[in-house]
Amino acid sequence: MARSVKMVSVAEIVDKQYRKGRFNRMDMIMRLMCAERGDKWWKKYRRMQHVRVNKIRKIRPSKWPRGFEKKREKDFRELIESFREKGYDMSVKGIRLDKDMELVNGSHRLACCILFGIEEIPVQWPPDSTKVRRHYSLKWFRRAGFGEGTLRDLEARRKKLLKDLGLKDRTTNDYFKKN
Repeated sequence: MARSVKMVSVAEIVDKQYRKGRFNRMDMIMRLMCAERGDKWWKKYRRMQHVRVNKIRKIRPSKWPRGFEKKREKDFRELIESFREKGYDMSVKGIRLDKDMELVNGSHRLACCILFGIEEIPVQWPPDSTKVRRHYSLKWFRRAGFGEGTLRDLEARRKKLLKDLGLKDRTTNDYFKKN
């Protein structure tokens, strides 16, 4: 059975990335900040990829080769340049969402869409779509060893993104007040 593909607004996708009162895709915000600011953010991006990949590597050791983080950075830089030159390539599969519209795959492309002001993109739901549990909240970044300054920068950019997209902040669990 083929995957269902349709056009969805970037704002609607961003608005669905909450779980238990927390915005759960701060990794996408990290990618957005790399694309916007560069410099020290690329180092933080590599660190984020390193932590993510090493966690996966423990589960599937042969899947992720050493140096994967640098390859991902190179690929992401090329993706940004491609978006700059051509916009969203509609021949590429859509961003993949689960049945509740939580992001499964495509956070790099979603960050580029936000950066370049692309308002609507193709998304796909697999026919057997189940809820995917990816936890990239501020809590994940803290446990990964990112400092308070980085966490505050990520949170400030998330809030700016919501404002820019005309979305209400649905965070009910204020990370900085409780921690």
